[in-house]
Amino acid sequence: MESMTPETANPIPVRERLLEAGKILFSVHGFENTSTAAVARQANTSESQLIKHFGSKEGLLEAIF
Repeated sequence: MESMTPETANPIPVRERLLEAGKILFSVHGFENTSTAAVARQANTSESQLIKHFGSKEGLLEAIF
């Protein structure tokens, strides 16, 4: 039987990972210099998930604030 790690026992939801990735990347590179692809990559998900949850990069920024 496979043992469960804390990460698999309670995975962080995609929406929360995208918010955290956006915060980090926008603060380091600025909003204009951060692509949706970079945010998705940092959050270990796809751009389509960013669009599903926030509608756009601007929507992600609004959700952060």
